[in-house]
Amino acid sequence: MSRSHNWAAYSCIQQRHTYLHPDPEADFGIQVSANEELLSYCKNHEDFSILAYSPLLNGAYTRRDVALPK
Repeated sequence: MSRSHNWAAYSCIQQRHTYLHPDPEADFGIQVSANEELLSYCKNHEDFSILAYSPLLNGAYTRRDVALPK
């Protein structure tokens, strides 16, 4: 779409991503966690990057009062 309108092309995506693989039933609301298809696309397109939206899952790695999504 960008190319057809002569607009600047997308070069990154900001997606919920974490080093943990969330449970398939995890509820992140309307946002979908980064999946293997998206990660593979970014690896195969050097001009495209992924930016982590919530790499620490709102403190779940460091705060005992924050549970990991289930």
